[in-house]
Amino acid sequence: MISTQTKPALSVLVGRVQLHDFDFRDAVHRGRALLKTFLETHNLSSHLSTESAGVGVVPDNPRGPSPVYYETGYILSSPIPAGLADTITDLGKGKDEGVYVREIPAGKWVVRVVKGSYEQLGGAWGEVMKHIEENGLEKDGARPAYEVYVNDWKVVKEEELVTEVHVPIK
Repeated sequence: MISTQTKPALSVLVGRVQLHDFDFRDAVHRGRALLKTFLETHNLSSHLSTESAGVGVVPDNPRGPSPVYYETGYILSSPIPAGLADTITDLGKGKDEGVYVREIPAGKWVVRVVKGSYEQLGGAWGEVMKHIEENGLEKDGARPAYEVYVNDWKVVKEEELVTEVHVPIK
């Protein structure tokens, strides 16, 4: 099912890693490893939202010129304590890989809910882009596209996975 929704702004704590050979699974594992260390070191688990198992911020052109980065993370339910500001780099500043807070602005989104294997996500992205084109909508390049992993692949069976694909529109 594809729908148009207005969504509030999100703050996402992300592990940003370089995407190698279009291998998202590897990027997710490496990004989550960065986050796990950061969360444990700073005892921040209580700042994460329990509304989803995670978020993946998708590069505009994953097959584009190198380097391409993928961000995997968790929605924040409360701000990171001010004392940790020096340990988190703003996106686009400092090193390319690391732990960041990604602000996703509020706005309108075309949303496709996928139930089942992550293998279906490539097709779902294609459906969303086709829907945007066929309905005379315009993608908003100022905001990133992202996926919300509603439940956890380590907890539910593959056929019970629920993922939301979000593409921003003007």
